[in-house]
Amino acid sequence: MRIRTVKPEFFKHEELYDAEQETGLPLRVAFEGLWCAADREGRFQWRPRTLKTDILPHDDLDFSRVLDALTTRGFLVRYASRGREYGWIPSFKVHQVTNNRERDSELPPPPPDLVTAWEDGTLTRAPRVEDACPTREGNARACTSGREGKGREGEQGPTTTTTARARLREQLTTEGQDAFDGLIKASAQPEALVGECTMILAGERQIKPKPTPEGLSLALCDLRTNNTRPTARSVRTYTADAMRQLTEGISTSRERSDATAWDKVMTEAKEREEANAH
Repeated sequence: MRIRTVKPEFFKHEELYDAEQETGLPLRVAFEGLWCAADREGRFQWRPRTLKTDILPHDDLDFSRVLDALTTRGFLVRYASRGREYGWIPSFKVHQVTNNRERDSELPPPPPDLVTAWEDGTLTRAPRVEDACPTREGNARACTSGREGKGREGEQGPTTTTTARARLREQLTTEGQDAFDGLIKASAQPEALVGECTMILAGERQIKPKPTPEGLSLALCDLRTNNTRPTARSVRTYTADAMRQLTEGISTSRERSDATAWDKVMTEAKEREEANAH
């Protein structure tokens, strides 16, 4: 185990919180613990029992369920090399600055195709409630009752994906919301698109300056106007371009995409700034 740092933004991570509420598992603490278990490249040996002893020694649960829950939601990547299994934390280097004296990783890297699939948003499976439920009898009953929903009999509460999608949509401008709705309908992996946009706004992608709702809105408008496939990589590229334009006042996006959408987004951004000033 190694000493790692925690940024204040981590405690506001909505996707991890939503996943905890859905699964009933201590995913936030476990994810922090995996940073300490991972080497300087964000890699660790996939040994659930050993990891549980180091990270959650007092919790009565099956740590393999914790790992599976984090993997199905895109926080981890599981891979194998020479008959052994390993894990990789894709966002590790975004949040951690390792000590120069820490030794180099001795674990094999994940296959390039897995890295590319994760970057494109095509690797993450849709979350399965059953693979994240604790296996102990008491927790299993709570997990079963959680799947039955709340309110009147037979009613299902909103899913984590639906909640995350609505929360993300509320942050966008009017034009951004329209573009977002269109891209969601056209996307073969809407959950991956929601997750990528959420991580972009949370500052978990290496985009400078830090993306704002207005910048992401512009990016989504351009993606839809240009009929570009909304992969994780294309969303990041368009967002970086939009933020550069907002910062430098460049109008190339107006020439490249819908001028009306651009003007409306810019107007809403100015109105929001004025409201915040008062």
